[in-house]
Amino acid sequence: MSQRPDLNQLSADQLRALATELMASLEAKEQALSLKDRTLVYRDAVIEKLTHELAILKRHNFAKRSEQLDAFQRNLLDELIDSDLAA
Repeated sequence: MSQRPDLNQLSADQLRALATELMASLEAKEQALSLKDRTLVYRDAVIEKLTHELAILKRHNFAKRSEQLDAFQRNLLDELIDSDLAA
């Protein structure tokens, strides 16, 4: 509705119809808002997961330069990172 109707000029049936229309509009907006909330929660979870994975990869790359892991340890760490990324 683009303009507000004068409620004093409406009949009881028109008021019921208006109330029904407004309630339906409110329900649709609540559903849209709920969907947006769920989308934001999902995106936040993905961002948190990617941030965690990035931190692991940075530690892995830093460890390669600073500690010089032996081949067995490096393979274990690579397998752990690969399984984390696959999850």
